[in-house]
Amino acid sequence: MLSSFVCDNCARPDDVLVTVQRVYVLSRPHDSETTAGSGVSESFAETLNASNFLGATVAHEVLDDIERWCPSCTTQYPHVPVVASP
Repeated sequence: MLSSFVCDNCARPDDVLVTVQRVYVLSRPHDSETTAGSGVSESFAETLNASNFLGATVAHEVLDDIERWCPSCTTQYPHVPVVASP
């Protein structure tokens, strides 16, 4: 029997989906302003901003949309888990 749930990222049926916000990782020259923070955990932002790729600092953009991803997609694509409010 196929699952009635479908991953918003890969469209694969899965019974276990995780609620996330998609993160786009961008590169920019070293002399650009950093964007640490912007809705993600401090350690995640520090990791991205400290990364280096071919002479460019890595920046990120967290989308406001809430998506449901399968476990496979959460291991392969940048995202921020959405934690339910108590």
